[in-house]
Amino acid sequence: MQFRALDSGFGKSLALVRAMSRAVSAGMIGLMTGAIVGLLAGSAAAHPGGTPAGVPAAGLYCATCHASTSPTDFEGQAAKAESELVETKHLRAIRAGIGTYQTLSEPDRERLAALIESVDRNSQITVDVPATVAPGARFEISVVLTGGAGPTVAVGLFDRPHRLYARPIAARGFELVGEPRVSGGRLRATAASGKAAATPIPAAVKRVPTLFDIEGVSSSADADRWAKVEIVFELQAPAEPGEYPLFGAYLYGTEKAVKLSTRNDDSRFPPFPLGGETAASGRVKFSAPRVLRVGPAPGSAASGPSVEGEDEAGAALVPKVSPKLAGSGLSASN
Repeated sequence: MQFRALDSGFGKSLALVRAMSRAVSAGMIGLMTGAIVGLLAGSAAAHPGGTPAGVPAAGLYCATCHASTSPTDFEGQAAKAESELVETKHLRAIRAGIGTYQTLSEPDRERLAALIESVDRNSQITVDVPATVAPGARFEISVVLTGGAGPTVAVGLFDRPHRLYARPIAARGFELVGEPRVSGGRLRATAASGKAAATPIPAAVKRVPTLFDIEGVSSSADADRWAKVEIVFELQAPAEPGEYPLFGAYLYGTEKAVKLSTRNDDSRFPPFPLGGETAASGRVKFSAPRVLRVGPAPGSAASGPSVEGEDEAGAALVPKVSPKLAGSGLSASN
């Protein structure tokens, strides 16, 4: 789900040598070009089995190995949106037979693309929040996930549906109380979950409500069978009254929900997607907007104002970029 950096020259070289060696030993010389292009085109590779030793506390801008299903995920960044959409970033390579996809016949590639589109249609996230809570009060948010290839998916709570600008709700003053309760799957032990992790983690990051890995998820596009998982977060509301937009973010894979694109020959993350670590077969999908009012109920004399920068419907979700930053690739938060 998350990625591991291959930024160093040595790291890229080592990965390239390994990829070439695998291609030669398998007699698939034609695949070497795809492996080389995939490795050199970017500096990130996916973890299709999740992040067992990682700390999933980064923003969604880090999920570069994932494609988006909606151009609004990059609102205000039209050029970026085009390159990040599913059709451009993932399905185009399947239909054209690029890289490891050339091992499939053209009819099989078309069938694979259609089945992956089915995975995306059936992979959804919904969020249920109370209408109003008192400042500093504890309350629960229910998140329901459907679909996703599994065996590991990830979920998080953010303040806007944007791949570049979304911030974990901890940045808006929310605090996680205890660990999330999961049905239909199980919470992976990570620093963010508050459970024991393999590597000692500073206490300051142990209770950050960002991304949580959920294990035991399994869907099949071939059988039209879709997973369903419910996660309940207990949170403490911010002390500042106002209206707070909340969005769920669902990170899931697609290829392992289809027999044609499921490999079982990689001991690191069995099963493994046919497209490998650079195919962008993962997705980021946002829930519909929910707005939580912190303070008195609407219409009461003590009702407070909305959070600055957002209207009553929580519509103004993307920060304005100053003219000096426009076109520079930097957001106003940099």
